[in-house]
Amino acid sequence: MMAERDRQLLRIMKRNRELEEEVMKDVPGWKTGTWYGEPIYFTLGDNWIEPLSLEINAHLKEKDHPYNYYWRLNTAWPRRWT
Repeated sequence: MMAERDRQLLRIMKRNRELEEEVMKDVPGWKTGTWYGEPIYFTLGDNWIEPLSLEINAHLKEKDHPYNYYWRLNTAWPRRWT
């Protein structure tokens, strides 16, 4: 079950990167995964840092956050993603 949850989490994070690319495409010098050129992702070896709910739901409307809480509960993923 944890492996499925982790796979779902990675899918969400990949989608977040795609959305960041789309949203920031017109910002000069913007590179996805950085804060104006400063890297925000680091390799930590075997250490796992659980992402915050706000990080996972960064590109969702606030009213949709509760629907996407399910990934933490190891339950079926709702079909709502806007």
